[in-house]
Amino acid sequence: MDRSRILVSFLVLFFVAPHAGCSGGTTIGADADAKVVSDPWPRGTSWTILIYQHADNNLEPFILQDLGELVGVHPSPNVEIIVQIDRSPLHSSEPIGSIADFTTVKRFRLTAVGLEELADLGELNSSDVGTLADFIHWGITTYPADRYALFLEDHGASWSGFGQDDTSNGDNLTLAELESAIAQGLRDTGLEKFHLVGFDACLMSGFEVASAISSVAHYLVASQDLEPGSGWNYGALAALTDPTRTPLELARAIVDGFKAQYDLTKETEYTLSILDLSEISGLRAAIERFSAFARGVIKQTAPAIALQLSKVETYNQTRDPARASYVVDLHHLMRLVAESSPLLAEVAADVRTAVEALVAYDVRGVSRPNGRGLSIYFPPKRYYRADYDVIAGTSSWRAFIQAFHQTIDETATAPIFLNPDKLAYLTESPDHVEIRGQLDAATVRDVSSVVLTFSIFADGPDQFVLGEKQATLIGAQVIVDYDYSIVELTQGASQTYGYFTEQRDAEGNTTIAIPFDYGPDDIDVQYVEWRLKYDPAGTLKSSEFYGYSETGVAALQPEAGQRLFPTSIVIDAEGNGQSLQTDVSFDAGQPIAVRLATLMELGGGYEVLLLLTAENAKGDLDFVSNSVTLDPQ
Repeated sequence: MDRSRILVSFLVLFFVAPHAGCSGGTTIGADADAKVVSDPWPRGTSWTILIYQHADNNLEPFILQDLGELVGVHPSPNVEIIVQIDRSPLHSSEPIGSIADFTTVKRFRLTAVGLEELADLGELNSSDVGTLADFIHWGITTYPADRYALFLEDHGASWSGFGQDDTSNGDNLTLAELESAIAQGLRDTGLEKFHLVGFDACLMSGFEVASAISSVAHYLVASQDLEPGSGWNYGALAALTDPTRTPLELARAIVDGFKAQYDLTKETEYTLSILDLSEISGLRAAIERFSAFARGVIKQTAPAIALQLSKVETYNQTRDPARASYVVDLHHLMRLVAESSPLLAEVAADVRTAVEALVAYDVRGVSRPNGRGLSIYFPPKRYYRADYDVIAGTSSWRAFIQAFHQTIDETATAPIFLNPDKLAYLTESPDHVEIRGQLDAATVRDVSSVVLTFSIFADGPDQFVLGEKQATLIGAQVIVDYDYSIVELTQGASQTYGYFTEQRDAEGNTTIAIPFDYGPDDIDVQYVEWRLKYDPAGTLKSSEFYGYSETGVAALQPEAGQRLFPTSIVIDAEGNGQSLQTDVSFDAGQPIAVRLATLMELGGGYEVLLLLTAENAKGDLDFVSNSVTLDPQ
């Protein structure tokens, strides 16, 4: 049986999915030239800050670090900082200063000398509407002030919600529950809305979240992207040594502190935005106009929109497409749509203008050049989640997505490679190979993804997939270079080679993602990815594990007593493939050395299968392949 067809038949089912690329153009709204926004709020004389630390899960170690940062803040006597933290029985036994470990929910007040314990509430579900509502109502009525802020810290999942309470079966707060909890907490306090709400969580700066929170807050601080484990820089609350700070001034201090923290560590992928929620109605109206007009011309514009989905800035892409979030930067999407579809230029420009009004201020790392501070859900049809249908305020956007999906199903042309015998063209050099495929020009307009997958054959017919990387589409030609890289993982005497994906941004920074199973044994495991970021010179700049669950994604701190099992994809001669753990596992509590080795370093003699795949938004694909046999060393 054709080995290439065996591989591609499995890839269709398992992990071929659209990958965001980098597009050219001027960066809009970079942090260096962020707009100046007037603050409509007069100066008050006091603040109450309520911090809801939802730590009954694997983020507990990170959240405890943030609480330690908070202890170093010495605000004005006219500022109250009140914390409710729910700890886990599993992930950390560290004390909080002189306060011994506990596994319940406690309330604290920040004083000039540290944390004052106010109450032990026992075991509670922090993902219960009543738990959050009670904290809010109690905090506002017990500590009255001129200005109020609510900060929530835990796992974030964009429109899917916030928080994960492991002691309560992993329960989370949906967007509707979040809005309800905050509204209930505000009831009978005399406060209509919080002056500022912030999410120290992944993926929460989205249109859907902003729409929900606009009924209970004036400003929102949140990130479009995955947040690194360190989260916010809570030392930035030292700005409250001046209790007359306005809501926008406090929000900006938080965002600037976040940027300073990650610029110091050379982190390149971060975002944090301030949203002026008084502008949400304007954005809703602009999206409704775009949706109505776009649906009327969808047959003419769907192919161009599909192509832009391969270029738009996208957050939380993973090897496994079923785990991806499919949230894209709304401003960048509309810019690309306007450039490629003149029919939509005017209504797309209206959406961009509305986003610019909503985003009062934003910062981002150099690997996020096209972000403008606000995301929106835009998945392929096969990964559309039905629970999005109940998200309030999204009906017009859903109608556009559905019309787009239907049109692509009806009209999309499957990609066709013209290479004779479906053989990829190769140009070999001693240390790398260039792979090329020639597409039928008539099918290029619908192509949304071009990817190289590389695998080897060893000791029989089984294929071991080593990884994948983005290819480049230039006109009708697909081009990519492979330098025979493999990921080598070492811990003491244990060594193995893992599957990896590689993505490169416009600045030349490279992100390597390595999948693992993580748990106490090889059965009871969680899917995690280790993401390593390198600068153009190949110097490692950051390293972070991210754990995925039903309720979201967040940075993960591997713990002693747990194991990390690298996973690889293995495909047999009949085309049956599966993700399998390697024979070697690692102690999660100890460092793992990682480097990009080459197949030549292993002694050569390998046959390397190179598979170049083109896919459209409907999921149709074609491929060309070829193989290279490396001489034994």
